[in-house]
Amino acid sequence: MGPLMRDRTRAGASFGLLVLLLPLLCAVMTVRAAAPVLFDPIFQPFASSIGVDILGLPISPVITRDGMRYQYTERTRLEVPVAGGPVQLSRAGAILSAGRDFTQLASSSVNPQTLYFPQTNHSLAYGFRLYWEQHGGLTVFGLPISEEFPEFNPADGKTYDVQYFERAKFERHPEFAGTPNEIQLGLLGVQLYQFFEGVGMPGATTPTPGLKAPFNPDIGLVTEFTNQPRDRLLKMVGDLGVHWVRQPVQWFALEPTPGVYDFGGLGLLLDDLKIQGVNVLLTVSGSPKWETPTGDNGAPRDPADFARFMSALATRFAGRVGAYEVWNEPNLALEWGPRVDPNAYVEMLKAVAPAIRAADPHAIIVAAALGPTGYNDPKIGIDDVRYLEQLEAYQNGVYRYMADVQGSHPYGYRSAPDLLWPEKPNTGEYTTHPSFYFRRIEQQRLAMIRAGDGGRAMWVTEFGWGSGNFPEFSDVSEDTRAAWITQAVQQARARYPWIGAMFVWNLNWSVFSPPDTSWGYFSLINPDYSPRPAYNAVKYLPK
Repeated sequence: MGPLMRDRTRAGASFGLLVLLLPLLCAVMTVRAAAPVLFDPIFQPFASSIGVDILGLPISPVITRDGMRYQYTERTRLEVPVAGGPVQLSRAGAILSAGRDFTQLASSSVNPQTLYFPQTNHSLAYGFRLYWEQHGGLTVFGLPISEEFPEFNPADGKTYDVQYFERAKFERHPEFAGTPNEIQLGLLGVQLYQFFEGVGMPGATTPTPGLKAPFNPDIGLVTEFTNQPRDRLLKMVGDLGVHWVRQPVQWFALEPTPGVYDFGGLGLLLDDLKIQGVNVLLTVSGSPKWETPTGDNGAPRDPADFARFMSALATRFAGRVGAYEVWNEPNLALEWGPRVDPNAYVEMLKAVAPAIRAADPHAIIVAAALGPTGYNDPKIGIDDVRYLEQLEAYQNGVYRYMADVQGSHPYGYRSAPDLLWPEKPNTGEYTTHPSFYFRRIEQQRLAMIRAGDGGRAMWVTEFGWGSGNFPEFSDVSEDTRAAWITQAVQQARARYPWIGAMFVWNLNWSVFSPPDTSWGYFSLINPDYSPRPAYNAVKYLPK
């Protein structure tokens, strides 16, 4: 299995609502017991002025980073510059709602109880307005950045009326109507901690599947060995020093006839990689024509057939495959076809995950990485963040119990890894939507955390930049993309404690890709197998 660890505690999870909610309830209720810490003296006066009943108890010691001191509480994060200055709440509401589309108001309501803010085009009214004004208002909570709306709370499985502010989220709890506890701050401190510090709470000792340690992702490489010179490619994999390779495999190629498997060639490759000490992620997609209603290679007609195939595959290669990624970019009709359906993907994963676990209890299961897109047409594709939100919402969150790891494909197109639209944008083509940026993975991660799925790691199963005559990267030089690959890894190691592995796309597509496709322009080698600057960038990355 190599350096990554696998936790079997979820293998036998029931899908009943109570069982689904118990782990979340326990996680929230044990935050205080797991972290019996006090407010640091630098934050104590501010906390006393606001009230522990509003902020919640502290859940972390003081953490110093980038010139700031932070201390997390159950409901927020306190911050102060190291050089000195006023203590305030972090912009928790703005951070955790990034990537969401809150409908704005064009003008103020005539209702005298409504307070309108032209800075954000949002309003504040009724009980939320009173609470905001009585507990610090703009200075403490900041401006409203949403209207009031109902939102599912994964911590207790209930839906509350909520409103997001720059530094907080208000929740209305009808069970406490008429009492001071009717309006409460949401548990944004717990969510912020999972985004900035790690998937578990302070003091947690349970290993996270697919995550060796926070801020320490393994480096992998997407390869294509099928019908390619295996010895030559294996030598390159060894020279690059990567710990993992990701090999795409097609179901239709391995089971051309129902029940007849062609595993021989794949077996020889896996044997060679095992001898070389390289872990393998197999990304499996592409139904046989006999399995789809339209005779294409899209989603299977019957998930049970795919589960049977994956069981046979995992049984045959137990001990030789470290991880399985179940499908590729199912939010795109080109991959899922003819119509994108997130609920159908969850149903497929519900059938496939138990089959893999029964066949190989040590293999990591990776939920399919999503293709970056801003489309919202099921016949073409669904925005990757919207699609992930729909996956998480289906059947009260059953999705989070299916796979050990969530996959992601945060491509950067023609922008550096640290940019993101609209807060720090590039200019020109392919820059006016966050899906064109590597940092799109942050918004995917936040969608998971908001859904109560922050306890799972993420793997970047494809990332990289191209250089060539295609408009999405036409002004990116070979030296620039090499530098950006290095920068992306450094950025993940500094800022993303929840990434367990990163696979560079790709080693060798330049050798066999059609000239009218962009795949070869992402390769680390030229068509004659000579190395490009990106090859050496990967080679000299600390592994």
